[in-house]
Amino acid sequence: MIGLEILDPFNPWFLPLVLLITFVIGDNIFLVLGFGFSQGYSDIWFLIVFFVAIVLTDYPFYLIGRSKKFKKLKKIKIIKKIFGRVDETLDFITGNHVNLAFFYCKFISGAKPWINIYLGEKRVSQKRFIVMTLIAAIVWSLFAFLIGYISGQGFTFVWGYFESLSIAVFFLLVILALFFKSTKKTKEYIHSKYSPSKK
Repeated sequence: MIGLEILDPFNPWFLPLVLLITFVIGDNIFLVLGFGFSQGYSDIWFLIVFFVAIVLTDYPFYLIGRSKKFKKLKKIKIIKKIFGRVDETLDFITGNHVNLAFFYCKFISGAKPWINIYLGEKRVSQKRFIVMTLIAAIVWSLFAFLIGYISGQGFTFVWGYFESLSIAVFFLLVILALFFKSTKKTKEYIHSKYSPSKK
């Protein structure tokens, strides 16, 4: 059974676990870290490690988009249709200003793989990709961390005020539901208003 010792930075499984978590959860991990920080379960070391991880997990998708094999893969009808729609939509909503795509990648949940592949297809230079990814990651990490931290402070206050863990957990779930609903609404708005088919 996996114990908390796996979270020890000197554990050989620590870094693979961090990369796996950020790959699955994405940049929203900073919501969890912000909450954990407010409860004393996280520290600066964890924030730095996870920040590096969210930047590193963008890179493989970018390389996929740049690869010659991906170009061949896109000749398959179904894949060509899917990524053709993705490319057209991103071209339209960004006005072909790829720098905007870096920020969409962070602020819209679930967009990470698609947008980074798109950036690779656009032949964005590696230097530009790294710099813009870092800038977008800093902005998003701070935003998500603050939401998580404030939620954690609210959780502690509600628990202490009502002396009920159930009410405190309900408060936290409402905050998280509102956050994810807002990102979902953002995606729906972009799709309905800026989809190429609406032009």
